[in-house]
Amino acid sequence: MGKSQALPIALILFVIIAIALGITTYLFKKQADEAILKENAVAQENAKLQQEVQQKTDDIVVLKRLIGFADAGMEEIETKVQAQMSEVAVKENPTYYTLISELQEKFVEAMKKSEEFEQQLVQVKTEMEKLRVDTAERIDVAEAEAKKAREQLESHGSAYATATTQMEESYQKMKTTTDSVVKKTQSEKKKAEENTEKAMSIIDDKQEQLDNMRRVIEESALPPQENPMGQIIFVNPRGNQGIINLGKADRLTRSLTFSVYEPKDMSEQGKKGTIEVIDVFDTRKAEVRIFNNDESNPIEEGDVIYTPTWSPGFQERFAIVGFIDIDDDGVSDLDTVLSLIRRNGGLIDAHQMENGLQSGKITSRTSWIVYGIAPDEKSSDDMRSTYTNFTNEAKKFNTKGMQIGELLRKMGYRPPAKARELSVRPETGTAGRSSTGSVSGLYQEDGKSSTPRRPPARSAY
Repeated sequence: MGKSQALPIALILFVIIAIALGITTYLFKKQADEAILKENAVAQENAKLQQEVQQKTDDIVVLKRLIGFADAGMEEIETKVQAQMSEVAVKENPTYYTLISELQEKFVEAMKKSEEFEQQLVQVKTEMEKLRVDTAERIDVAEAEAKKAREQLESHGSAYATATTQMEESYQKMKTTTDSVVKKTQSEKKKAEENTEKAMSIIDDKQEQLDNMRRVIEESALPPQENPMGQIIFVNPRGNQGIINLGKADRLTRSLTFSVYEPKDMSEQGKKGTIEVIDVFDTRKAEVRIFNNDESNPIEEGDVIYTPTWSPGFQERFAIVGFIDIDDDGVSDLDTVLSLIRRNGGLIDAHQMENGLQSGKITSRTSWIVYGIAPDEKSSDDMRSTYTNFTNEAKKFNTKGMQIGELLRKMGYRPPAKARELSVRPETGTAGRSSTGSVSGLYQEDGKSSTPRRPPARSAY
């Protein structure tokens, strides 16, 4: 084949290669533009998310202003709210709960949107990686074709030099354009990731604020811990009377009863006896009568006192559920227990009546739920339904629970004097066992005795 024929063939090959490179460059540029549009959409969504987070921050500031604590910290808010609630007995105010629920819903919605954005970002990353691989493959193909063309041009001499130079220039231009697009895409991706991190940081801060607010509200609803409420500061030589370090400043009243414990042992094993307030004569002093004073381990100065029905300057609130029988005679003692709690400074928020129905209701301010004998399959529908409702409400408000026997022991309850008198056995004439002031084994914490007893048939149980 002569030189006159080789030159047209070379030109035709050059034109074909140039067209192929042009089409490849166009397709890559189109895909790169689509990727940039997707990155911009992600950036816009992140900006929208930041606006929503800022709106939530503004909502919290407005809420604090609306409730009257615009410049107050959470501890100050908690202190003032508790002080106001202790001064005026009001029904449960649902405002705080509604606020937390609304903020929680908004937070959940923001988290869902964030997850959607994260998924979109992952999708964009996947598409970018695919685009990078496709670009690399196309570059490899272009380089192979260029190499083949160079070899063909070199075999025909200088006539191919100009075509080779133009092809190299086209290749470098395409490579430069590709590098520029990849660099710009990576920059936009990094910016989107930074915006996402900022948004997540803001969301984390808001979540921490929500958790703190929720913790403050939950802690305000929890009942007080079982810590010593006072101390024995004097015991007379006979060991039957003494003085405690509580008085008028603590709103102490006569007839209140307490259990007495070892200073470092508030368990049942550390209990030494009971006391009853007989006179409140000073700001921080009151005279008490001492009972169940064991000579081998007498009540003495330094012993601590506790009752679940009263706190210094604060009224404990109770709910009573189940069949209440404190003297093991099969007859309901509900009225007696209600009277004991009220007489010892407690308030009754709710109780299960003898007919099985509910009186009052448990709220976040209820300190204790006291359990009697639970109903069984033979009990009335009202009795079982009310018992279940009480139990569920107690769980909802984190209300601490105890059995009736535990309540009576901790409040220092002593049966009436007639039940404590020594009895004489007719067949022997010997004195019987006197009562220790403790309650029947039926009322241990598990609510069972060694011989289970059912309520009388005439009761609602």
